[in-house]
Amino acid sequence: MLKIHPVRNNECGVFTISMHETMVEGIGEVSLSLPRILGASGVPATLQPALSAEEREGLLRSAATLTEAAREILF
Repeated sequence: MLKIHPVRNNECGVFTISMHETMVEGIGEVSLSLPRILGASGVPATLQPALSAEEREGLLRSAATLTEAAREILF
């Protein structure tokens, strides 16, 4: 039986996808993995879940780490 992938049929699903962002939670440009809606035409939307203070602090630390690593490789 031929299995058709839901994304190809544009049955949008939510996936954790890493993409370049210009602004999330007050963070400047950085690539982050966030829950995103994915369909046949790509990613039409990023979901922005409400974050606790602890989660936001972790996100800021992760973004700083990623930004510094990118600078080190001249990205």
